[in-house]
Amino acid sequence: QFQQRTILFPLDKSTHYDKYLKIVLGDLPTIDERLLNFIENKYPRRLQSIRCISESRNVRKIYSNHIFPILSDDSQWSTKSDAILIVYVIFIYKDLYSPQPDHFANEMKTLKNTLIIKTRQDKKWLDRQYYYDGRDKRIVKPDELEDMMEDPSGSIDEELLNRIHGSMIGMALGDALGAHVEFRTHAYLVKHPVTDFQEDEARGLKKGQSTDATSMALCLANSLIARRHFNPYDQLVRYKWWYKNGYMTSTGRCFDIGENTSQSFDEFQRRQESLAKDHQIPLEQLDFLSDYHLLANFNVDCSKIGAAGNGALMRLAPVPLFFHKWPIHAVEFSGRSGQITHGDPKAYDACRYYGALIVATLRGESKEQLLDNEFYVKHKPWFNGKRLHTDIEAIAKGSYKQRQGYDGGIRGNGYIVNTLQAALWAFWADENNFEKGVLAAVNLGDDTDTTAAIYGQLAGVYYGFKKLPENWRDQVYAKDFIKCVSKWIVYEGNQWQPEEPTHSTQQSKINQKTN
Repeated sequence: QFQQRTILFPLDKSTHYDKYLKIVLGDLPTIDERLLNFIENKYPRRLQSIRCISESRNVRKIYSNHIFPILSDDSQWSTKSDAILIVYVIFIYKDLYSPQPDHFANEMKTLKNTLIIKTRQDKKWLDRQYYYDGRDKRIVKPDELEDMMEDPSGSIDEELLNRIHGSMIGMALGDALGAHVEFRTHAYLVKHPVTDFQEDEARGLKKGQSTDATSMALCLANSLIARRHFNPYDQLVRYKWWYKNGYMTSTGRCFDIGENTSQSFDEFQRRQESLAKDHQIPLEQLDFLSDYHLLANFNVDCSKIGAAGNGALMRLAPVPLFFHKWPIHAVEFSGRSGQITHGDPKAYDACRYYGALIVATLRGESKEQLLDNEFYVKHKPWFNGKRLHTDIEAIAKGSYKQRQGYDGGIRGNGYIVNTLQAALWAFWADENNFEKGVLAAVNLGDDTDTTAAIYGQLAGVYYGFKKLPENWRDQVYAKDFIKCVSKWIVYEGNQWQPEEPTHSTQQSKINQKTN
């Protein structure tokens, strides 16, 4: 029933609670809030009845003591028997929503026809939202969401935030610095080097505005924060929103999208529509699916064979930042985050290797350790027995260490192997100066914004936000939104634990110092 039709409220008594229990539990907060708000406005007598039952039977206490802890901490799931949990759920539904006297029958029929359960997270400002400007419907952009944002309620590790915020802003800085000279040749940039932000009149970009790299990274970060887990389906949904609707863009429209990336999103939408047809799912609910069994059988690898563009790497940072406490998971999720749109093994391994560098930085390793030609060998357990592609392994062994830079063969073009090499060259050669490194990445030419954004992810987390050039930091588009997202990465990432323990359970050195 959950798979094949819209879920109406109240749930049909024939629903198999044991099979779909976790889905039911996951939707309870949404049901509570939506139902009570609706009844408060339309059916005050029904609300009073529910309140009386709640007070006399302590339903809320059962929810807060037994249900909510499981929703907020998956590790507690195994500590409760299915039978006990089923009793809790049925108790809540029976006491709150059992049939009432006849004068409520029509009201409850209206409720059943009106209330449709959809999976939504609690951070509404991370959703795709629109407004009307008097004539057209327009997407709400990140800087326009700043008034809606909410900071985490718990404490935040300030030093960890400095690093994670540095990575996100460093990426946006590189993206914005390279935007107006994208695809310019190295020869042109030797004569006209980039030294600061510039406007891009052709694409309508103001100084400090970002392009696809930052937009896609924000889509990815939003998914991790909202879902509190690595959910490729939800990531693809948000990328599709970016592609089709301009979600998380600085201009309200998608631009600068690569061929491999757009092909993947078109294929994802085709598969969604096929899923809807096969399971009779309303199209408007496709982006909000919560059925674990259904999604487990959905193939999220939407790339064509051999796609090895740098679009997989340019959006990477949120994944290793979020999962850094668990290196094996962080490295694997880094690879998977790229693989869903770029199917070449080199893209998967480029993301795994770069993700490992970001994780190692957050765990307190020095620049010398990060750039060690034996880094991959020394961190091999993080790669979980999966060897790197030979082209990526060559980079890990130091092929990027070219004193001559461009003349030594370093290229910042769209091929992921070359871009990875170029970003690491800029980090290696930056003399511990972010400004020097990011400008060197831009002035290589070709895919300037992407190369610089990838450099900024690693350099930003290494140097930290406070050491980034202040005059540039202040000009970054939607800087307050990015800071809020960074806080949530710290907060939710700190809460996350794998479903199965691994042998890599050490905490970040940064966390050890400050907690």
